Amino acid sequence: MMSCAALVLAAGASTRWGKPKQLLSLRGQTLIDRSVQTALEAGCSPVIRVLGAHSEAIHQRPCPHGALTVINPAWNEGMGGSLAFGVRAVLAAAPQTEAVVVLLCDQPLVTPRIITTLLAAGRTRGKGIVLCDPGEGRPVGPPAVFGRAYFEALQSLSGDVGARVVARRNLDDVATVHFGPARWDLDSPEDCELFLNQHPEWRQT
Repeated sequence: MMSCAALVLAAGASTRWGKPKQLLSLRGQTLIDRSVQTALEAGCSPVIRVLGAHSEAIHQRPCPHGALTVINPAWNEGMGGSLAFGVRAVLAAAPQTEAVVVLLCDQPLVTPRIITTLLAAGRTRGKGIVLCDPGEGRPVGPPAVFGRAYFEALQSLSGDVGARVVARRNLDDVATVHFGPARWDLDSPEDCELFLNQHPEWRQT
């Protein structure tokens, strides 16, 4: 079985929230813990959460057992740098890792099953990059899988230049998997309220 790590990117400042959205609780679980637990249940190892802004507040709460934490000191330079920092942490913790799943901390409908589906799609289609397609004309993106051949490219990212750039440069090696729930990315309180209006069962805290 392919050895697959997971990176939960949670270093942002949540400026549109005015507070750490990583700690927003839905159904009794914070967004960051939900993402970490999802990766653990999918069988990823290691599972590493990449923190930056609000790292002290996040550290004050227990983390799901089995996850590792790294703090990117240059988190304010953008997600690309945090992803590069995380991939280096993966290789330091598990040098033989064959693939990495990139997860955001604010996509509450991501499940262990979609992670295993992405991994299976890469194997069966012979592709080194697998992205989620939310449909409705929205851009493809995370959760996403990158094979080892792309680790060097991911480590070269900086600023706000994210993993989509790596995918665009290697379109012949990209597969997509339709996953409509990937459209829910809670970037702002307005996004969250719209999500809760359409999924009222998630209002339980």
